Amino acid sequence: MPSPADPAHRLCIIGDSHLGSLRLAIDEGRVDLSAYDYEYWGATGADFRAMWLKNGKIIVRKPESREKFAAINGNGRTEIDPGEFQNYLFCGCRVDTSEFFGQHLQRQFADKAWYSTATLDLSARAFLAHSRAYRIAAYLAREHGANVTFIPTPLTTADIVDQTQPGWFLDLYPAAVQAQAADRAALWRLLVRAAAFDGIRLLNQPESTVTQGVFTESAYARAGSHETGDSDHKSPAFVAMTLNQTPTGATPQTGTNPAAPPPITIGFQTGAENPLLPGPDSPISSATSGV
Repeated sequence: MPSPADPAHRLCIIGDSHLGSLRLAIDEGRVDLSAYDYEYWGATGADFRAMWLKNGKIIVRKPESREKFAAINGNGRTEIDPGEFQNYLFCGCRVDTSEFFGQHLQRQFADKAWYSTATLDLSARAFLAHSRAYRIAAYLAREHGANVTFIPTPLTTADIVDQTQPGWFLDLYPAAVQAQAADRAALWRLLVRAAAFDGIRLLNQPESTVTQGVFTESAYARAGSHETGDSDHKSPAFVAMTLNQTPTGATPQTGTNPAAPPPITIGFQTGAENPLLPGPDSPISSATSGV
């Protein structure tokens, strides 16, 4: 086991309720993190929104939520000093890819709307920056040179609940089911290159897990999902597939440390560098708003 005092070999795994499947994948030996001294940190439900950035540290701003973070951590940790870890893995964290895919695919197939590359890049950046956890991840990569990996919330699972109900996915984005592999790859490239500019390795969902244009195969649902109507959370096998993909492209522009062990960010699709430079008023310059 690496020395716990060496930040280069320390990993902090941050997440919301999706952290549970990742934890099971690690416990079951599906994901090998033996090169790291790692800790979990996060919370489920509304408590996750209490994560905040203050005076350069990641804190839990609501006293009633601190015990939830401390319990998941297992060591009583209620705040993170970025200098303690050189490696971070974010899981879920309110970055809902179904929402991003649904909006773009509906415009593409139903509205026949097409946008410039610059507009699409801006939409990807704005989507990611809406998540406070993502902005914190960007802060860690940009300001502290950390190795940061981000697994966004995967596509909604098919055949668990009726998605045509009012306000549900197929009620809002019925044309999204027309998407083909090339359409999905184009959207993943937008997200991956936007994150890469911020120094983050964002991992795409494996194409083999997708069905009906824009859903995840029900085989990858978390155990018991059909009984509980849970179309959001996935199985440990799914998380392992996401992490264990073969690397296929360029690395993020920041956040690399040659002294660290091999990065855990194994596998992401790539595109050209994002030409949009974040100015002082960029959404990601503030880590204290959003979801």
